[in-house]
Amino acid sequence: MSDPNPYQPPSSEVMDESNSPVTLGPPQSMPAGCGWSWITEGFAIFRAGPGPWIGMVIVYLLIMFVVGILPLISIVLVNILAPLLMAGFMIASRRGATTGRIEFADMFVAVQEKSTPLILLGLIILGFSAVIMIISGALFFSSVADSMDAAQFGGAPDAKFLLAVLIYLGLLIPLMMGAWFAPALIVFHDLGPWDAFTTSFKGCLVNIIPFLLYGIIAFILMIPAIIPLGLGMLVLGPTLIGSIYAAYKDIFLVTEQ
Repeated sequence: MSDPNPYQPPSSEVMDESNSPVTLGPPQSMPAGCGWSWITEGFAIFRAGPGPWIGMVIVYLLIMFVVGILPLISIVLVNILAPLLMAGFMIASRRGATTGRIEFADMFVAVQEKSTPLILLGLIILGFSAVIMIISGALFFSSVADSMDAAQFGGAPDAKFLLAVLIYLGLLIPLMMGAWFAPALIVFHDLGPWDAFTTSFKGCLVNIIPFLLYGIIAFILMIPAIIPLGLGMLVLGPTLIGSIYAAYKDIFLVTEQ
């Protein structure tokens, strides 16, 4: 019996772990407890192939390190490469969930199959990131100038710095929501980059409570993961990547009757 082929062209219909046909549906609101179950499912996906997963994470970090030290174009390249590689991680996660094994080559499948929409997604993310940095940066430098003036004349520090931080977070979180599931929606369902971005945002928006729990748990797990020279992230990183696939599956996939 042959395994499902993760390299086949994406369509709106895929298969779940039980080989039942599923299709992309409207985002579903999940219970708060899913914030924990997504992480446990992510760890199960990591256990399907610890070696390939650790190898993929190391290669990802090396690629981002090399790209990050390039002058001028590093920010552009990072934003372009991140969705391409994340889509490959989603393919690896689906293979792990459906077949119980992982292949290192999964990491680069999306580069071959869906590079154009994923690159466009990266440019969308880059554009929003630039707007966020311009707005928050202008407020930050204004707050620094005002604080220096206030200190010189014995006044209280300006509140613009706190405002700049709050605005930065207020804009960054929606950007993350739009980017969170977009690579999976592109590679599995052939959505356009903007449709994938907005659909991902809606999926996160209707699941604020489970994602709040998810974020708290992930933050707590990161503390021991980074203590031993960050080596724990070689396990936690793939686990969190797998959890994105688990959440995508719960929120967007509908089993056909």
